[in-house]
Amino acid sequence: MIFIDFSGTLFVADRSSDSDPSPMGTALSIHGVERGTYTAIIERADGSLFRLDLADGEETAFPASDPDYGVPVAIAAFPGGTTQHIIARDDIGMPTGQAIVRVDDDGAATPLLEVGEGDSILQACPSPSGQYVAISVAPDLLNNDYDDMLLPLPERVETHLLDLRTGELLVALSGVDISWCAFGPEQ
Repeated sequence: MIFIDFSGTLFVADRSSDSDPSPMGTALSIHGVERGTYTAIIERADGSLFRLDLADGEETAFPASDPDYGVPVAIAAFPGGTTQHIIARDDIGMPTGQAIVRVDDDGAATPLLEVGEGDSILQACPSPSGQYVAISVAPDLLNNDYDDMLLPLPERVETHLLDLRTGELLVALSGVDISWCAFGPEQ
């Protein structure tokens, strides 16, 4: 088990033993665990990314994509690579667009879906097999009111299902909540 406590310290706990959790430095967020491995993708407070082997504590740098699209705000692993949510910004830091980029294990990057500054990508979930990716988008965010639920979302959300290998759009559906997503979309 890995977790970040309220002071920002990253801990790894082995629940099969009675030992105390081991501190692994500070961290800003845990982007997830690569399926079928003991490797987590972690972001430090300075924005740097690394892979943490939970079995032995070894850290390796998370490679930049080629071409380099910048630091992702969200990463989801699939067998053979990751999807990365990238936000393009202008000179003063205002968002000008967003994209989901497929990055293979060798670093080769290919944009899968791009949206302009009026739309917002809520999440991208690769399927467990690595064959598909579901990308949830809130269109026209300024005119897309939030619902009254406990965890509010825009009232209009589209989920685009793409072939992860080719980038081909298979279908765009109204709604959200793909069964293979580990958690719901966030805004």
